[in-house]
Amino acid sequence: ARAAAAAAAVGLLAALLLAPVGHAPASATPTAGEPVKPAEDRLALDLRPAHRSQARVIASAAAAPPVGAPPPPVLAAPAATSVDLQSLARVCTTLARLTDSSTLPAVLERTAAALDASGLVLWVANAAGNELLPIAAHGYAPNVLSRIGTLQIDAENATAAAFRTGLIQTVGGDGKSNGAIAAPLVSSSGALGVMSAEVRHDGEKQPARLAAASIVAAQLATLIGPATAQSEDRTTAAL
Repeated sequence: ARAAAAAAAVGLLAALLLAPVGHAPASATPTAGEPVKPAEDRLALDLRPAHRSQARVIASAAAAPPVGAPPPPVLAAPAATSVDLQSLARVCTTLARLTDSSTLPAVLERTAAALDASGLVLWVANAAGNELLPIAAHGYAPNVLSRIGTLQIDAENATAAAFRTGLIQTVGGDGKSNGAIAAPLVSSSGALGVMSAEVRHDGEKQPARLAAASIVAAQLATLIGPATAQSEDRTTAAL
């Protein structure tokens, strides 16, 4: 049973690391068996018809609607799911006062609740700036992060893309698995890391949820110094 639970957790986290990425909000999700594509391909598929002939048909239909045809129904925009701002404010206040890293997992648990996330990982760049290291998490078995290890920043996944671009990235859910949000931790010196979260109820499509993730990521960034400073601290501690 423990092996099955661990495998399931690895599968969920792997979905975040391996799925194609798109800028928020994501409007398309990969189907079973579809090859992994770079972010540019994903966006192109979202914005353009697959074939030029299809594009011409769509353009013609838009330019000359049938005479006497009833007007298309007006679809109401989906209601934005609200975020508990009080909970979010408490999380940010706690992070601002954090002095002991041992309490970070508990804060991440509260962060996950505020984002309606089933799992959350905090990634920090190494001194060379070419890898992301998972330093804390919530919602996963303790051995999951060690099995996944480091993440190359040039990898084609949402977490790495968020670090490279400094922009929030999303992965759409498919009805069987949760969607995901990857929010970069950015300071005046550049990207420091990424907060990645598996979110329920199409949270990756909700502007309020994306904004909340960005707010928490900005607060987390204040806790992390530049990678070079981290390296110097570790060297000093070793001496």
